[in-house]
Amino acid sequence: MTDDRKSLNLIQRAIDRKLGHESRAPASVEQSAAAQVPPRGPAAPLDLTRQSGGSGSLGARADVPTVRLNMAALRRSGMINPEVKTSAISNEFRNIKRKVLLAARDKNSRELLRNLVMVTSTLPGEGKTFTSVNLALSLAAERDLQVLLVDCDLHRPSVEKFFDVSKPAGLAELLTNPNSRAHDVISRCETVPNLQVIFAGKHRDDSPELIASTRMRDILVEISEEYRDRIVVIDTPPALTAFEPAILAPHVNQAIMVVGANQASRHQIEKALDAISACNNITLLFNKAPKWEQRDGGYYYNYDARPEPA
Repeated sequence: MTDDRKSLNLIQRAIDRKLGHESRAPASVEQSAAAQVPPRGPAAPLDLTRQSGGSGSLGARADVPTVRLNMAALRRSGMINPEVKTSAISNEFRNIKRKVLLAARDKNSRELLRNLVMVTSTLPGEGKTFTSVNLALSLAAERDLQVLLVDCDLHRPSVEKFFDVSKPAGLAELLTNPNSRAHDVISRCETVPNLQVIFAGKHRDDSPELIASTRMRDILVEISEEYRDRIVVIDTPPALTAFEPAILAPHVNQAIMVVGANQASRHQIEKALDAISACNNITLLFNKAPKWEQRDGGYYYNYDARPEPA
């Protein structure tokens, strides 16, 4: 139990270090989580009008391929079931998505790319894909919000295992074919109508170079502008085992760093935060909290579900 409490303290110190407030008195874990997305001025609403017209508009295409959620995989991983509205995990991610939406609607955010949210972790196995998929499902439960989930882990893709799909074309093909557009590799989820997915596609060993290319930057701009009616959740590899999170950090409006209890050391968390420090809005999400630390009513950083390795 003592080691667990040190882990919780570690997250607070890491947050303080990144925000430059080390002189401030230590805050409780509950205060730390509540302060992850600082309050801003009045929020400007997202443009929720579905795009129409141009060839890139998802709403204008009649031939969009469809996929279904793999409900068995979701249950095994303790994830959100879209058919169950009152589960503990659903309530926890409701709390997360409100903060994500608040930051996306912030009128002080960059107008361009402000709907892009990157999810990463320090090390493998901390639950970054668990978080990405659950966040996308929670956001897609909103009645007036579209969500695009992008698997940006081309070396070890994980998103597709939560869908009934076989070797789909995806981001890798989009990056390597200069004549393709984002809408060419988007799939619509039949189970959750407000959710669309871009899978990773073919395994690539040169994924850092692909992600660092101007082609990737152009794709991010295309997705953000052409699909501005939705939040884009980008699942990336762990920050200490791959270069992709550091490459993408300057181009996204928000980054969520998943920290698994008793996994990464303080030094590793600090190094991972430094790697993505080009993003101005970084949230730490504490995963796999011990049962003794869980609160009545369920705080989002205290879920005890066991995520699939990611």
